[in-house]
Amino acid sequence: MLEALRPLELDRVVVVVGHQADAVAAEVAAAGLPGATTVLQAERRGTGHAVRMAAEAGALDGADTVLVLPGDAPLFTPALLGRLLDGHAGDATLLVTDLPDPTGYGRVVRDAGGAVRRIVEERDATPDQRAVREVGTSVYAFDGPALAAALPKLSTDNAQGEEYLTDVVELLAPAGAVAGPPEEVAGVNDRVQLAAAGAVLRRRVLEDLMRAGVTVVDPAATYVAATVTVGPDTVLLPGVHLEGATAIGSGRPSAPTAAWSTPPSRTAPRSPTRSCWARRSAPARRSGRSPTCGPARGWSAAPRPAPSWR
Repeated sequence: MLEALRPLELDRVVVVVGHQADAVAAEVAAAGLPGATTVLQAERRGTGHAVRMAAEAGALDGADTVLVLPGDAPLFTPALLGRLLDGHAGDATLLVTDLPDPTGYGRVVRDAGGAVRRIVEERDATPDQRAVREVGTSVYAFDGPALAAALPKLSTDNAQGEEYLTDVVELLAPAGAVAGPPEEVAGVNDRVQLAAAGAVLRRRVLEDLMRAGVTVVDPAATYVAATVTVGPDTVLLPGVHLEGATAIGSGRPSAPTAAWSTPPSRTAPRSPTRSCWARRSAPARRSGRSPTCGPARGWSAAPRPAPSWR
């Protein structure tokens, strides 16, 4: 998700951390995003409380516009977030979507004129409100001073006893809204949703490669991590699995091969039934052909450096 923020060229990025705070802070630092800092939410008392902790720490001081994103939705794209910022006007603008099954999401409540008046969390919603399929996505653009004035007014008088950030919408209403596709705003709350989000991200990687001139014979049977570099005119055969710092240069001849690069600070597993990091050595090069990658035939249990064909 941090990578989706990079093209927006924000003047700062504030990540509120709580559970496993040190590990999350380390990932934020490793991302190398300019202006990224973390703020600790020692007690997890709701989304509004999280943003209030950032404000009280001074992390939002001087911000004209504050973009708020949840930490459990990894599929946002720079284009969608940019569209939200471009469409922001007034004190608050929400990113919304329509879902066939809105279970678990806060419902958007509009007035007769179509303006957003509030977001009602499912536990607090009436039966009529639960029938609404338009939902909030926990993504907002706020006017900075207006947000700072609203946060101290949040209460815990609700079904979960938490400070809801959604209540800020009612305090600043009427609010604007920008619609996004369900796929891009999907949250991850269990391992089924995590696997589905991973599939979307892998598909995007392969689509980007194909648009850049890489041939992927069977995308459904090809795994390429976002950290991998593949040059144009390379052919990826079914069963290829590339990850870590693997790099395949463009226009270089190579017989069929496959490469699994052990991720940094990790050790390749001893059993292929538990994971799939393995590598077969690249054969002698031949002239006149583009690199072609096919499935490996053997497993290796020892850590190996990332292969690179240039």
